[in-house]
Amino acid sequence: MLNQRNFFQIDGNLVRDPQRRYTGGGTLVACYTVATKNYRGNTVFIPVQTLGRQAENDLKYLKAKSGVVVAGEIGSWFDQAKGKGGFNFDAQSVIYKGGPRSASADDEEEDDQPAPTPEAGHDQWLQDFDAHQQPAGR
Repeated sequence: MLNQRNFFQIDGNLVRDPQRRYTGGGTLVACYTVATKNYRGNTVFIPVQTLGRQAENDLKYLKAKSGVVVAGEIGSWFDQAKGKGGFNFDAQSVIYKGGPRSASADDEEEDDQPAPTPEAGHDQWLQDFDAHQQPAGR
């Protein structure tokens, strides 16, 4: 029998600032999209979420263009009524690449570079994901 493990690791940059959410039980959730390259060199966009203390830190220290290495488990969801589903990338570990940003010339040059932008279809997929994850009344 194979020793199987559900695990992912992504090295990339945040597309937008993280968003603050809460579970139905009131646990803090940080949601963000990480842009990375696949083996063909194409940019792909991975929706990531963290919970609790990790979410607190992510909301405090991360912003658009922040470099991260995230690792965790992949889950899936399906909304039978809408006939839509997708995957959850639940990070248990987040490494912040680089240090605090300063007003140096290097940072100003980096800020001139536009952040990658997901295609419209990806944004719809994220909206469906968010609608599934967002508890009613929050």
